[in-house]
Amino acid sequence: MDLSKTMEGFLSIESLTKKKAALVTLPDGARIREALQIMKNADYSQVPLVSKGRAVGLVTLERIAHATTDYPLGDGFLARSVDDFLDPIRMADVSEDLFRWFDFLAEHNAIVVLKQGKVHQIVTNYDVLKLFQAIAEDFIWIREVETSLRSLVSSTLGNRLTQSLHLVSQQRDDPGRVQSLEELYTGELLFIIYDSRFAPEFSDFSKRIPQGEILSLLELRNQVCHFRGPLTPGEKSALKAIRDRVKGAI
Repeated sequence: MDLSKTMEGFLSIESLTKKKAALVTLPDGARIREALQIMKNADYSQVPLVSKGRAVGLVTLERIAHATTDYPLGDGFLARSVDDFLDPIRMADVSEDLFRWFDFLAEHNAIVVLKQGKVHQIVTNYDVLKLFQAIAEDFIWIREVETSLRSLVSSTLGNRLTQSLHLVSQQRDDPGRVQSLEELYTGELLFIIYDSRFAPEFSDFSKRIPQGEILSLLELRNQVCHFRGPLTPGEKSALKAIRDRVKGAI
């Protein structure tokens, strides 16, 4: 399956740029010494060279390191213009679909991002890796909550489990017999737990976690599973708190 085609339209480049620090660039006429110092101070491995408001190339530590095999080291090398060591760049608008750039970023260091026609930010393949690391963590936490809820329903209902699955089947827009707990979504698991017909069985859990406190889980789950981007620090903290409370209440 081509993931970039499957997820197209779900995530814009801005989902990466809006959380980054202000763009660091090199001025026209910059020397290698200056470029290395700027990259060291900013903890970057590449920076764009900007001339008259236009990005003209990318200066990377990798390219400079390779150049040391062709030129003698010393003050003469450090004084050379970075113009001699520029990598070509590709530019994308901040509103563009991030997934359309996957293939390019798999083979290149970065893209320069424009906003209203002006150089705005840089997105690297490392940025994309960190983004998906965060999204994967969100998925894992949601999965942990759902696994805990399924375990709760299975161990609590016993012989009434079939009845609960039948009730869920009736609630669906496209009714079809639900065969197992693994087929249930988060909202359907919560429907069973907080339904009045099963209230006695889940009374202890309901006292520990009232229904109103756990409903926020549904919105967090939708954001993660519908691929709207990684959760904010506040949302991630809320999800972790729900996960810990659910696991602690079982």
